Amino acid sequence: MRGGRQMILLAGAAGQLGSAVYRVLRKEYGTDFRCIDIKSDKLEAYKQEGVETFAIDLAKGEGLDEPLKGVKAVISVVGLQKETPELTYMDVDYGANKNLLDASIKEGVEHFSYVSALQTAKDAPRKVHRAKWLMEEELRKSPIKYTIFRPSGFFTDFIYYFGKKCKEEDTFTIIGDGNMKIQPINIDELAYCLVKAHQTPAAYNKVFPVGGPEVITLNELIEFYAMFFNKEIKIRHIPMWLMKFLATITFNKLISKDFLVRLETDSVCDISEIKEAFQIEFTSLKDYIRNFDWSKV
Repeated sequence: MRGGRQMILLAGAAGQLGSAVYRVLRKEYGTDFRCIDIKSDKLEAYKQEGVETFAIDLAKGEGLDEPLKGVKAVISVVGLQKETPELTYMDVDYGANKNLLDASIKEGVEHFSYVSALQTAKDAPRKVHRAKWLMEEELRKSPIKYTIFRPSGFFTDFIYYFGKKCKEEDTFTIIGDGNMKIQPINIDELAYCLVKAHQTPAAYNKVFPVGGPEVITLNELIEFYAMFFNKEIKIRHIPMWLMKFLATITFNKLISKDFLVRLETDSVCDISEIKEAFQIEFTSLKDYIRNFDWSKV
């Protein structure tokens, strides 16, 4: 590589977080890194910019020798947004990442950054968190230096859905009492930490909860949007017991028990350790909302 920098491989490059990491890598490394994903259309755009790309289904674990050749640091943001009958969290959040880790060990990779999630635990109520826990365990027992990030939600989730609806409508419906606490993060700041992890000894073999600097409830978020847009927004609450009942109806495709568990669980954490390790100050959600270009929504 130019300047003696280590070759980096970004896995899951076509997704929302992967795209953010890609932007940081382009700024820091030019085109001296590689990308893999199953989505070849987005990879084609990266290829046009001069970045080496590989369309690979990590769940199958094949074809990894070439993209990993000479790689010293792997960044994996690979994860499944929603299960299907054909593909589960165990297949992707655990299986696909384990295939990548096994191949990385074989090829002599020195550092592996992995994006897990808050509430990840062996006995977590949500399947995705149990799958991510198994992948974390694989990293903990591997010979590779690792850094695990457990992020809260991203600002974009609370802009393009919550913010858009509050901008356009006078009512907002929340499942449950709306007192669930959130601590979302700027996706670009998480991407920065992911790119810097392999060069940050204080991050080696560590698990970092990641969130923004402020904690807010869903009710408080809607109230802030009402003030920001200078309008009255009525909050409607759907009882959680009703939604749980509806989730038991087999023909209801819009509601899952897993999703409802998410709405009942606070998503907050202590960010002091990651701030110290990466010498970073995180942006608050309210400041992000104030400075956001709302013509995009």
